[in-house]
Amino acid sequence: MTEPNVAWAEKHPEVIETFVRAVPMGRTGEPHEIAPLAIYLASPASSYVTGAAFVIDGGYTLW
Repeated sequence: MTEPNVAWAEKHPEVIETFVRAVPMGRTGEPHEIAPLAIYLASPASSYVTGAAFVIDGGYTLW
């Protein structure tokens, strides 16, 4: 939940509630949970990574 998402969710909480019910982890993601992947991808540690899809969605696309 970034700041724009939080502001939008305050106006339309039913949409976020519907989304969260579809997420196996039962909650929204937070920016600090995505940042480590961005740092990894920008670092030399990922120099051999090609064509990968990293999904950080709490299991949403698991279904």
